[in-house]
Amino acid sequence: MKRERTKNNQRLNLKRLCFYCFACLFFTRWDVFAEGLSPALHAHYGDLRREIYGGYLATRNYRNLRFYIAACLHDLSSLKWRACDAFERRYGYDCNARVTTELYRLARYLISRPGKGSGIKKIYDYVNRTIRYEPEEGNVPRFPYETLHSRRGDCEDQAILLATLLRVVGYESALVRFSDDRHNFHHVICVVKTTSREARTPLFRFSRYAKEGYCWKILDPSYNHSYYALPEWMKYYKTEKGYTFPAGVTRMLRINRNEYFDLCHRADRRRLLRSAP
Repeated sequence: MKRERTKNNQRLNLKRLCFYCFACLFFTRWDVFAEGLSPALHAHYGDLRREIYGGYLATRNYRNLRFYIAACLHDLSSLKWRACDAFERRYGYDCNARVTTELYRLARYLISRPGKGSGIKKIYDYVNRTIRYEPEEGNVPRFPYETLHSRRGDCEDQAILLATLLRVVGYESALVRFSDDRHNFHHVICVVKTTSREARTPLFRFSRYAKEGYCWKILDPSYNHSYYALPEWMKYYKTEKGYTFPAGVTRMLRINRNEYFDLCHRADRRRLLRSAP
């Protein structure tokens, strides 16, 4: 009886797989393709394909499978998107709703856990402990869901996930890109709007939002610093009067949506967060 049930499940899995493949191919819009895919994106989607499929084998989660098939087709095409939001149009894959729902549940769970500290601290500690820093060649950013699933990412992957987890439960968060040639320091961090009493560390004002005053707390899981401390690289900007960022070193991007391509669509062609919207 158990063996027969296993065979039936295998047949059902095969039927679903065929259905998803047919649906993806049938609704493909070949007109959104342009020139060849970059080597960095090839490597990125190859890694993503293996990770998502491994997750599917372990959990039989068909939402993972659907995303896996979309990534496979993107790999096999050897082409790139003319417009990055074509990924959603092409496969009918609502990245925004998916990310918001799953990450909202996680963020709500984290801030509801017993223990000392604010919701910001609990979310930061989770990302700091569970997402391993791993440099990435080609600088191809990931969906927040991808980073959460693989438990690893570089600085912008960690910052995007952290900022998104904070945002979906009501905290105002943003990404800040550092381009400091003097110290050979190029980095992406998360900042969150809070009060000095809660932060217990210096708060900062960034030029784009200077009118809002000193209200932004720096969070950088890439450097594994304590929530109640500043990351090591802040030594570059310490002066006798406190901390000062030279003009042109930082660029800030406020997060308005949660999906990967909306936050990072410039990264495929140029550098991440080259300009704020």
